[in-house]
Amino acid sequence: MLRIYRELHRAGWLPYIISREGRFETVREKVQAALDQVRPMLQRDGGDVVLVDVTPDGLVKVKLTGACGG
Repeated sequence: MLRIYRELHRAGWLPYIISREGRFETVREKVQAALDQVRPMLQRDGGDVVLVDVTPDGLVKVKLTGACGG
């Protein structure tokens, strides 16, 4: 699996992460899953977070909305 990961990374694809279940997940999928976990707490306080972009070099851009966007 590590060899496949290196080949994908060398080809310029978005970085992939090998999950505990042994499947490949994009960084975007992992970030979205993390945001989905914190979203209910933000929404209880009148806010939210939206995933805007994950750049090829791994920079994550989010937009805070509602009470979080002040």
